[in-house]
Amino acid sequence: YGLYLKGKEDARQRSYVKAAEAFGSCLKQDTNYLPALVEMAALANRRADTASALGYARHALSIDTYEPGANYQFGLARAALGHHSDAKEAFSLAALSPGWRSAANTELAKEYLREKLYDRALASAKESLCSNARNLDALQLCACVQRLRGEAAGADAELAALLGLDPLNHFARFEQYLRGKARAKDFTALLRN
Repeated sequence: YGLYLKGKEDARQRSYVKAAEAFGSCLKQDTNYLPALVEMAALANRRADTASALGYARHALSIDTYEPGANYQFGLARAALGHHSDAKEAFSLAALSPGWRSAANTELAKEYLREKLYDRALASAKESLCSNARNLDALQLCACVQRLRGEAAGADAELAALLGLDPLNHFARFEQYLRGKARAKDFTALLRN
């Protein structure tokens, strides 16, 4: 357990190599230590190693099928590989947990948006906002879906909320440009790198 805590602290400090070493040492002592498996899947997803992420997530899910962190990591890896139905199922299971609800619903909204299921994408993004009203990704998804559905008033409200939380948000200014509410110069003027 001490190695796991060290790994968590290293990950919090963004020392991902040290975190992976600590979690790996933890798994050498107990190959079925569920929290370390989930963390290793998260680190693998972070470095875009979907094969490793799937391996760790599958191992974790073989221990507890309903483990929300493992389902979330499994969903991210499957989505990266283009297996969207597996990803949606995993995100739906992760969304059952209050701690993962906002993030999982945001990812579900992205999946539905990819499929052009705008009503479901908007519903998932709104559900995400119920868990975390400051979820910028969910607000961005809401604004994008409203624009795609041709609902100008809804898109304006979402963009206003987004700019209220993050006044320098490039996404919001680009959405305004796409809708003809701003010039390209207004969007590019604040880009610095």
